[in-house]
Amino acid sequence: MGQHTAEAIAQQRYQQPFEVLSRLQQASVQGEAILELKTNRYDAATATLQLTTSQTATYHQQIDYWSGYFRESSRNGGLKVNLITDPTELRQFTAFVIWAAWVSVAERPGVDYSYTNNFPYDPSVGNLSTPSALLWSAFSLMVLLAGIATVLLAFGKFDYLG
Repeated sequence: MGQHTAEAIAQQRYQQPFEVLSRLQQASVQGEAILELKTNRYDAATATLQLTTSQTATYHQQIDYWSGYFRESSRNGGLKVNLITDPTELRQFTAFVIWAAWVSVAERPGVDYSYTNNFPYDPSVGNLSTPSALLWSAFSLMVLLAGIATVLLAFGKFDYLG
């Protein structure tokens, strides 16, 4: 979503593809794209997610992308050809993908990280690991290793277990 948003902003602002812009223009567009993606435009009162102009353009491009993805077996990783052909289902699937991307980038109200705790890590859209995510990841790894050690100790020490 970040690459598509930056491309849409580059086309809107400079009428050129992102990759041909100067480094200063690219940095400006990338910063604007991060700000646009991080801004939470969900209205809880109406249960509506308001997309920006570039996000809407990205959504429409994605419908074509997913249509081609499901149509061509060489692109879809072994899925059945024409798995989804119904235009309504393609729009619904694309809306789900866009929503999942939005959830992973847009900031939760009142905090400076996304609904997925900035996962997946992607600096190009402003998703940097949070200290709490690093702490809990390290803690869960230690608990996993302690659990494995306990099981191995129990099975090694007590013959009747296995």
